[in-house]
Formats: sequence, C-alpha cells, structure tokens
Amino acid sequence: MPPQPDDLGTRATKMDTWSNIQATGLTPLYESQDAMMDVVFIHGIAGHPYRTWASSPSPNHHTPGPNEVMWLAGSSPQAHQTPSSNIIEVSESDSGYWPAQLVPTAIPNSRVLTYGYDVEIRHHFPLHPHIAWHDHAKGLVVSLEAARHTEDEKTRPIIFIAHSLGGIIIKEALVYTRGLSAKSRGSLSHIFDSTKTVLFFGTPHRAVDLTEILHDVSRVIGFRINPGVLHAFGPESDWLKNLKEDFTKICKEENWTIYSFLEGSASPTLNRKIVENHSAYLDEPAVEIAVPIWSDHGGMCRFSGLDDPEYRKVEAALCHIVGMIKSDGRSVSGTESSPLPPCLSVRDARVTVTEH
Repeated sequence: MPPQPDDLGTRATKMDTWSNIQATGLTPLYESQDAMMDVVFIHGIAGHPYRTWASSPSPNHHTPGPNEVMWLAGSSPQAHQTPSSNIIEVSESDSGYWPAQLVPTAIPNSRVLTYGYDVEIRHHFPLHPHIAWHDHAKGLVVSLEAARHTEDEKTRPIIFIAHSLGGIIIKEALVYTRGLSAKSRGSLSHIFDSTKTVLFFGTPHRAVDLTEILHDVSRVIGFRINPGVLHAFGPESDWLKNLKEDFTKICKEENWTIYSFLEGSASPTLNRKIVENHSAYLDEPAVEIAVPIWSDHGGMCRFSGLDDPEYRKVEAALCHIVGMIKSDGRSVSGTESSPLPPCLSVRDARVTVTEH
C-alpha cells in the first residue's frame, strides 16, 4: 500500500469532499494544513474530473454513456454517478486516482483540486467555437479566484495539469488574465501572477486535421460529431495557431518551464495516435521539456501507483518544478523567510518534512 499523506510528517487534512467529485466546478481532493502550493487538474473535452485521471474501476462500477468518448476525453468506467446529480461517489479505498493519492506524496505541503466543465462533442457550439473555450477559461479563472480568497491563498504558486483539450482552456485562461490591463485584472490578477508551470498531456498545440478520426469515431459510437469541434481544431484554424503563439510568448516572458507529455502508443480502436508528436509539443526548447508516455491518448494520464514507470516521469517533473520555484529564493508569500513546499521522491516518501 502506498504511503498516505498522513505518513509524511506533514499536517495534512483529508478532504471529506474528494469522495464526492462534482462534474463541474472545482473539487478539493487534498489539502495540507500547511498548504503552500495549488495543483489544479483540468480534463479534456467530454472528460470528467475523476474518470479522466483514474486507472482502475471503482467497486461502484459506472458504465459510460455515448458522450464519454474514451480516446479523446480519457473517460473510462471508474465510478458510480448518482442518478439524481452530477456527482461521482468515490471510495477512498479505490485505487488509481493519482491526483488525490499520488500527488500528495510528491508535494505534501500542497492543495490539490480538480476542475470539471461541460463540453460534450455533440453539443452545438456558438458560430465561433473559440468563444465556448474562452467562456470555459473564464469559468476556470473565476472558480480559482473564489477558492483563493485569503491573502495567503492568493500568493500560492499554481501548477496546472491538463489532459488533451483541457490544455486549451488553461492556455486561454492564462492569455486572458495576462491580456487584461493591470487595473481591470483586479482580483483575477493573482491567478496569472501565481502560475509557475503547466503540464500538458496530449494537448494539440497546433491545428490538426481531426476530421477523419472524428468521423471514424462517430461511426463507432453512433452519433454525429458537432461540426464546431471539427472547425475549431481543423488544419485551417487560425485561432489555435494564434493561441499557441500568444501562449509561447508568455512562457518566454515569464520564464516558465512547460512540460508536454506525448502519447507513445496508437489508439487500439483507431490504430493511430490521436495527437501526433508534431502537434503535442510547442517546439520551444527554451521553455519546454517534451516527455513521451508509453500509452495511448486516453491511458497516458492514468497511473497504477507510485512504482508505475510512467508516473515516475510525472513525479520527476513535479519535483523539478518545485525545485525551480524554491531556487528563486522567494516563498509563496513573496518574502525570503518561509520555504516553499518540499518535493519528495516516492522512494523517500516516509521521510518527515521538517523544513520550517
């Protein structure tokens, strides 16, 4: 059994709410009483804040509906969804939900949250599909602002972790908050100012022609794909190109180190990669580290446990990021006196943290 947050010597709070994960909005999964960093997960299109990241079935088995396109969203039969609500009931004994079970071992002095939003590929987007993504980006920013209301919380560093098209929402959110004037940014400014990195899992940074793949999937699943999705991510998408350029410029200006995880295996259903390597990374070596994950698009963001060799790559990235933030010589509060949260190797996870 992997070490639990309480074994780490940190004053951790086990969140009562993480067993009831909302389909939309922010759900806190773990919070140390000494939390000094926020780690925020965002799923892909038609995904779910639990099922996208969970590797093994829950005892309360959930059968996915036709809206849960597994190859694109990272959805899988993981947990029971209550018939009267959009809440997933998850037992703390369920294995394989790494945002709640593995990240706290790497960054014990942290708060981990997962964000959900409703974008199904059958829904009718507005005439200009990028408007829908911008609205969801604003929703993410507003939700985070509400969760970071104290002065201490407003100055915590943020690590974003996104699967697939969830990365588009993060990029939109950061471009949006960066583009506001200093005066109009107001209370939203701390979201951008606190961001330290993004970990992308299979996010298409370049315009890709998904038309053929989506049509194949539509025949398998049995419903017509929203044409707005095809247009937004097709080869003629100026919006996606401009978003990549704007985001890359911000990364360079802010000196962020971005991690782009690339799917190493083809989809077993379609016998091809969903997001090819040329689209899955920014191709900006000054600010980006590209890492292959030897799984397909849906499986690349699910890990079986602490000793999963693919999770070790993610753990190493998290530890590298935390180390870089600490090397800045500034705490989350902007002073020189308080250290940032340590990042523990899973092999040293039972070492008591005494940095104060």
